[in-house]
Amino acid sequence: AEVAIFLRVAFASWHHLPFFMEAVDGNGQRVYFGHFGIRTADGRYGRMANFKTAYNDYSEMADAIKAGEASWPSDATLAGRGIPGASDDSQPMIGPNAKAGAYFDHVFLNKRVGYFLLMNLVYFGSINLADPVNTFHIAPESTRAGDTLLHRWQRRGIGHVMIVMEADRLGEGDELQMEATVASGSMPRRQPLWESPASSKGQFTNRYAGGPEYVEFNGGLKRWRIAENINGRWTNVVSQDFGDDFISASERPRLAERPGQYETLLTEIAPEDRLDAMAAIVEQHREHLRLYPASCVARNNRENAFDELYAAGADMGLSREDIDAQYRLLEDYVFAALEYGESKTCCWNSSTSDMHQLVVDYNRELAEQPVCQEPVVFKARDDGGDGYELFREYADSVGKGDLWVDWSADENCPQVNGWVEDVLQERHVTPWCEFQNEPSEPGSHSFHNNQTIPIPDNDPEGIRSPIEVDVVGEVRAVEIDLYISHTYNGDLLINLIKDGIAVEVYNGSGPGNDVLLIDHEVHGFEGIDAAGTWELEVIDRMAIDEGELEEWSLHLEVR
Repeated sequence: AEVAIFLRVAFASWHHLPFFMEAVDGNGQRVYFGHFGIRTADGRYGRMANFKTAYNDYSEMADAIKAGEASWPSDATLAGRGIPGASDDSQPMIGPNAKAGAYFDHVFLNKRVGYFLLMNLVYFGSINLADPVNTFHIAPESTRAGDTLLHRWQRRGIGHVMIVMEADRLGEGDELQMEATVASGSMPRRQPLWESPASSKGQFTNRYAGGPEYVEFNGGLKRWRIAENINGRWTNVVSQDFGDDFISASERPRLAERPGQYETLLTEIAPEDRLDAMAAIVEQHREHLRLYPASCVARNNRENAFDELYAAGADMGLSREDIDAQYRLLEDYVFAALEYGESKTCCWNSSTSDMHQLVVDYNRELAEQPVCQEPVVFKARDDGGDGYELFREYADSVGKGDLWVDWSADENCPQVNGWVEDVLQERHVTPWCEFQNEPSEPGSHSFHNNQTIPIPDNDPEGIRSPIEVDVVGEVRAVEIDLYISHTYNGDLLINLIKDGIAVEVYNGSGPGNDVLLIDHEVHGFEGIDAAGTWELEVIDRMAIDEGELEEWSLHLEVR
């Protein structure tokens, strides 16, 4: 939702257009956030600032800045601020202590917009984009770039929002087909990820996009209303230009048809391409969970991608068990999907990558027991404490208790009232121990390269560190672990390469720490010959920061 709101506010600001969103606060009072500030119908809302007098607008400097005759003006107060209550809006590419305010200070000459966004992104989310007073429903055949696609599975609380980046029409009338792509992120906390046509189709056809059982939550394809001055009051209306595209929120049967219509409207994707695209989406959500392991949205979206994997696999004669055996990792079981409205973990935004590692380490030790035990899910339990005593005690036992962050309600969390224990979603997933109790394939082999190699700064060639494997057989599974010291690991791109196959291991998605530790499975090499040269490629794509590959290991299951 933050991406959609940021882009719409930026567009209105740069083109000097009126804009506002409205909502109802906890006291039932209607509130308006827009170009006139933050107001009610009667005046300023609470103690909100008078933007016109409190903050500066340097828009008149634009031409001089373009011509090189003036420097970009900075608002030091704005640059020093973050999104109120946020713990994850750091902007390390700007500076070590920079937060969202610094980003907005770099983007907007009109500093009022930066201050506005700091507040807007706190108060507004996907529930407000679903509200018909701010957006309206669009017919599938009218899809165009700039529209928003909402996944809503509940009346209140968060959902998932994507921006339509491209919508190309292929044919017209009865022959109409389209190819559309979407992007999603958490601006400016996480830069948007632009998805492929194959994975984007899965987002349009997802049942949460206003399907029959979820149509009441106002998800699906939406377009922004525009602000017009009617009789002296700003009013959000549906532009006359979009009259033929409009679907009323009351036309639920018509709205519920849209996910199914996209099945045929969007171009057909080959099952193999769909499989690859959905596997990539699964990994993207895993990467998010590795940073924020409490994220219920990432858990839920990973499982939605698995549903698409099952569907693509079925077209290729693969069962759900086949897909689970090929694509599921231990961490998918550990960070299983939770019922958002019945799980306090879902309100916790301040969980960390260190916590993810501790939870995974606990389960890996559990997996080493002689008799297989199902993984212990990271969720709140009725343990007499805050629900996480099991993992907190493990962190203490391995000397890392200082890395465990206490639970906090970082967003609206009504499910805490009357809470007993988090509730798992009902998902038909092959039990972990069914895989572990299969007859073991011959050959678990580990290889190591401890040669320290400097990583050249801002060099697209990077370095390659080889490991020679002399084991004969077919690869069943691959896992790597590596240790890199680097003053900003967000600059790095890391690939594992074998026989012309290059699989991305890391793409600057972590925080800017001085140490990068990676330990996880890598998919894409299943079925190839194990013997030969395996290479770890490390590329530093940005200037200034430097580091070294200290060591890395390759672990193969070979049959």
